Formats: sequence, C-alpha cells, structure tokens
Amino acid sequence: MSTFMRRCSDLFLSCILCAAAQSLTVFAGGGDKENPQLEQVFSKLSLATNGLEFPHSREVLTICENTNSSSCLKTYRLAMDAKNHLKADLTQQNLLETFEVINRTCSSKLKSSDSLACTGALVSLFFYNTPQFDEIILGSIKKMSKADRSSIFEHHYHWYGNRPNPKLWIDYIESTPIDWTSPESKRVTLEYFRTPEPPPYWLAL
Repeated sequence: MSTFMRRCSDLFLSCILCAAAQSLTVFAGGGDKENPQLEQVFSKLSLATNGLEFPHSREVLTICENTNSSSCLKTYRLAMDAKNHLKADLTQQNLLETFEVINRTCSSKLKSSDSLACTGALVSLFFYNTPQFDEIILGSIKKMSKADRSSIFEHHYHWYGNRPNPKLWIDYIESTPIDWTSPESKRVTLEYFRTPEPPPYWLAL
C-alpha cells in the first residue's frame, strides 16, 4: 500500500473513532438513563460493520497480519475487544441497558445508520440467544412504536439467525404493524428468520 493510501486509511479510522466518541453525547435526548461507557463499547463493535479497514473475511485478516497493516489490525482489535467485553458479561441488566441505548440512538426520528452506538447495540443482540433473553428482546421491541420497530427489523440481520425460537419471531412480524420501507423489506426480514445465513467469522468466534 502506498504512503498516500496508508494516510487515507489512517485518516478514515481516526474519523470513525472520533465519531464513536461523539456518539456518546449526540443522542442526549429522551428520558432513558445514559451509559456512555456502554455506548463507547457499542461504537467500537460497530467498526466490524462500518469500518472501511476492518477485515471482513479470514483471508483479508491473514493478509493484514502478513503485511502488518496497522490500520487494519487496529480496527480489528478494537472491534474484537468490544465483542469480547460484551460476551463476557451477558446479563439481564446489561440487555435492558442495551435497549436503553437502542431506544435512544435507533429512533425513527434519527438516521440509525449514522449512529455507531445504534449499530453496535443491534449487532450485540446476536449474543443474547437464550429463551430468557429472547423474551426480554421481544418484550422490549413490543413497547416500541411501529416506526421505531422498522429501525430494528430493517438493519443488521445477523441476530435474527441466532434466535432460540424463530417461529415466535416470524409470527410476531407477520401480525404486527411495522413501518416497512417496502413489502420486499418485510419479505427479506422474514427470510432471514426462516433461513438464517451463517454469521460472519468475527461474530461467530
């Protein structure tokens, strides 16, 4: 990689990390209790989906390691550290706090794709895959407006495929008012529950 490209990559990563820090204060509205530390972890986890330098396959990760690509490896380690931090403490309280972040940063009134904390929080639902956690997730979504539900069901599909009872979710989606952007969005979402795709390597580790 040329010096110019390395500088561009480093600049992009710096922008991502800066945005991660900003996400702690941008979404200060609403009545939910804020948890800046948790939001920061989610923002770092979001690098796995938003990070330009993140190695999205094992092959690319191997290349990064062989070439000692600092920006690629730094992005990978930040995201994996966040993932491991979350997986090490899967509790009901942390799941409820996760939904406090989701309610604040994934609102239909905001652009959820612009919120790193929102992205990371939704990705983290993949780890909460017991029937007890699933009940909390579904119960929390039921409390949302139909507009806000669309922010949950039209982004970040990997957690859909890690549900203990997919039929419960299929029945809910088929019978619940949700502001879908199109009928195709609903069809695709249901298909992810019916026939889940294998999770990416970094999520399954």
